[in-house]
Amino acid sequence: MERNITIGLIIAFILVVAGAFLMHKDSGNGGFLLDFLKNHTENTTTADNSTINGTINETATNITDNSTGIEEISFDASAVYGNATNAVLISINAKENITVDLIQVFASFNNINFTKVKEVSNITLPTVVEVPANENATVMYYYLDIMYNGTEYRIPSEGAYNITT
Repeated sequence: MERNITIGLIIAFILVVAGAFLMHKDSGNGGFLLDFLKNHTENTTTADNSTINGTINETATNITDNSTGIEEISFDASAVYGNATNAVLISINAKENITVDLIQVFASFNNINFTKVKEVSNITLPTVVEVPANENATVMYYYLDIMYNGTEYRIPSEGAYNITT
């Protein structure tokens, strides 16, 4: 009896892996077993038969200690590009719902020269910031400066995130 259960479980596992592979190969969706922790592309068709493409850039949490060493603040950011609006939507979250003094978004299309493209003040997290994309560039690099209680936090702490536009 145990042998039949083992054989059945092995067959079920093989079918699940094969199904996930075929779904991923055919449509780009459903292959979470193969795509886990990678960038995902989402295609949605609207009623007027136009297609909206969005790339989700999953970014790691950046944890920064403030100068007192008592309170730990944790921020994370992720971005989605929308073809219809030609803009990048950057979602900014904190470990807790807090109101930050200032958020500055710096962007570059060559990962060398960064310029401030957006500034928002007195905003409660989580929030979404919309940044226009460059039609001639395929990748946008960005980082955030967040001012909270007189301390500036840079997300990510080094380098920059990127999103395919």
